[in-house]
Amino acid sequence: MPTVPLSNLDSSVVAAVILPLLEAPRVLEELVARSQQLRPYDLQTLEPITHQAAKETMISTLTGLEYLGYVMLS
Repeated sequence: MPTVPLSNLDSSVVAAVILPLLEAPRVLEELVARSQQLRPYDLQTLEPITHQAAKETMISTLTGLEYLGYVMLS
């Protein structure tokens, strides 16, 4: 099985961001907002993470998790 890179987020942040998916389906924008709340700054540059960068990271993360069978996207 090929390795699928999930994103530049560490696993604890990914788990915290997608935790609400255990309760009910969520829209991408909710998860992006949660991601920005939990990790508002890039740890390498210490600059704020833009909405677009957070959205791209969440899309990458969720498509990787979908490929592995952990989430179902619609």
